[in-house]
Amino acid sequence: MIKKILKYIMTIMILGCIVGLVSYKCVNLYIERTYGSVKADALTKNDFFKENKELLSKNKEPIEYVYDNNFKVDEVNLEKVEKLDLNSYTYIKNEITTLNTDYEMASGIKDLLYQTINSYKGNSSVYIIDLASGMSIGYNVDNIYQTASVIKAAYCLYLYKQVSLGQIDLDEKLEYTYTYYNDGTGLVKESPVGTLYTVRDLIKYTIVNSDNIAYKMLHARFGVSGYNAMLDELGIKRLHLSLYNPWGLTDLRSMAIIWQEIYHFGKENIWGEEYLNLLSNNVFNYFKNTIPNISSATKEGFTNDVTISSGILFGYHPMLVLASANVSYDDTPYRQVKRLLPVINLIINDYTKYLVDENNTN
Repeated sequence: MIKKILKYIMTIMILGCIVGLVSYKCVNLYIERTYGSVKADALTKNDFFKENKELLSKNKEPIEYVYDNNFKVDEVNLEKVEKLDLNSYTYIKNEITTLNTDYEMASGIKDLLYQTINSYKGNSSVYIIDLASGMSIGYNVDNIYQTASVIKAAYCLYLYKQVSLGQIDLDEKLEYTYTYYNDGTGLVKESPVGTLYTVRDLIKYTIVNSDNIAYKMLHARFGVSGYNAMLDELGIKRLHLSLYNPWGLTDLRSMAIIWQEIYHFGKENIWGEEYLNLLSNNVFNYFKNTIPNISSATKEGFTNDVTISSGILFGYHPMLVLASANVSYDDTPYRQVKRLLPVINLIINDYTKYLVDENNTN
C-alpha cells in the first residue's frame, strides 16, 4: 500500500514538473510574441514596410550606410522652452479634451476624430502637446497598452544619459549569442553567433532599425535599476521594466514625458543631440507618410496586439504627437493608427493656422 502511495505521489510530482515546464515555455513564448517578435501581417502588406523590409534584408554594410539622414538637429529650430508638468494635466475619459489654449478645434475635424475613434472596436488614444505654449489635446491618454518597440526610445534615452555622465562607454563591445535571438525586426539576427558589436552600434540598430536582438543585448548588459530610477525621477507612472521582461506597459502620458525629456536632452547636451539625430533617422517613421511636410523624430511599436506611433514634430512650434490602438476583433491596430495620423495632421494644420493668425494679430 505504501509503495503504491509513493508511486502515485511520484507520478503526480513528475506530471507537475512537466506541466510547469510547458507552462514556463508557453508564457515566455507569449511574452516574446506579444512584446515584439511578431509583426502584424498587415505591416508586410503595406508598400512602405515592404520597401523598408527589402532595405533591411539586402543591406549588409555597417549601420552608417543602412539609413539616409532625414535631417540633423542643428537644421531645425529647437526652441528653448520650459518643461511642462504633464502629470498635472487632467483629461476627461472618452472625451477629446483641449487644455491651456483658446484654440478651438474645427467642428468638422473634431467630428472626424470622434468618428475615427468610435468606428474602431478596440481602444484608441491620441495625444498632442505644444511644447512651446503648453497647449494639449488628449483622448484617453492614460489607457494602458503594451509598449512594443516604443520602449526602446525610453531605454536608450537612459543609456545616452549615462553616456553623458561618463558611466557608459559607447565603444564597449558586447557578444551576440543565441540567447538573444529574436525573429522580429532587425539586422543582428543575420549575423553569426559570436559577432561583437559596440554599444554605440547596438543603440543605433535599436533605434534606427528597431532591432529586437540589439535591444535585448543592451537590456541584459545594463539592467533596469538605473533605468527605473530615471522613470521615477521624471514622475513616469509606467514603462518600468524587470530583468525578465524587457518590454513592459505604457500609456501615452508616460511616453509624452519621455519625449519631452528627449527634446530637452537634445537641446542641452551634445549626447542628447546625437540621440535625437538617431531618432530622426528611424526607418519605420509613420509620420513621413502621413505628416510628410514637417521634420520629425519618432519611435514606433507594432505587434499583432498593439500599434503605437510617438515622436516630435519640428513645425511652427515643437509638438509631441502620439497615437495608439490595441487589437480589435475585426481590424488591426496598425490600420487604426494609420487612420488616426492623417486626422492628427489636420488638427496640427488647423492649430498652426490659429497660432499664425494670433501672432499676426499681436
